Amino acid sequence: MDVLVLVRSVPRPGEPASLLGRAPAPGTFLLESGEGVGPSDLAVHASAPALRIRSVGRRVEAEALRPSGLSWLRALRPPEGLRAVGGGARSLRFLAPGPPAAGASLEDRIGNPSALDLVRAFLPVRLRGEPASVPGGFFGAFGYDLVSSFEPLPEPPVRPGDDPDLELYLCDRLWVYERSSGTSHAVCVVPVGEGGERRALHEAREGLAEVRDRIRRAGGPMRPGPAGPPGPVRTDFA
Repeated sequence: MDVLVLVRSVPRPGEPASLLGRAPAPGTFLLESGEGVGPSDLAVHASAPALRIRSVGRRVEAEALRPSGLSWLRALRPPEGLRAVGGGARSLRFLAPGPPAAGASLEDRIGNPSALDLVRAFLPVRLRGEPASVPGGFFGAFGYDLVSSFEPLPEPPVRPGDDPDLELYLCDRLWVYERSSGTSHAVCVVPVGEGGERRALHEAREGLAEVRDRIRRAGGPMRPGPAGPPGPVRTDFA
């Protein structure tokens, strides 16, 4: 998959956490590097991700969460080894095979098709445009039961609802701040699909304008964040 990357300098917002707002939407995140006690050097923020990949057992789904997510779905080449089982106007659904047989070789276990094959199908094979320190990508979490795609495991306890084994968000519009250099950038990544590079460039420019607007709304000078160990992390995983 070919993708186009655009990077533009933007004014620094206030505290990185100010970009999260009071009620962040699902898939919104703020990552800060942890070189030691004190303010981090690198902060990466994304909100309104393009799409989500979610797997529960053998079921795998890619769902567009915003219009740019539809561009990613249209540019996708379905991975071999996963069986397409439908979807809708905004999603694609697949069924992965079961775990490898007991005694299978290491090569067969590692190569067993899984939800990770769908993740790999979205990864760019060629980047066009401008390099970025964080050129977009997937952010999220893996559950332990994802191991069952590669290793026969004892039957897990019954879990409530559809707790996922994997839930990843494809973030194609990012804000990246580096304290050591004082640089602040908006990054937008879009697939170069059937519409060609001109269409991709138009989408990327719209994405950059959206990130810049979000930063302007946060406003305020950048100040050092509080020092100390990180707090607890809450997830939807059992």
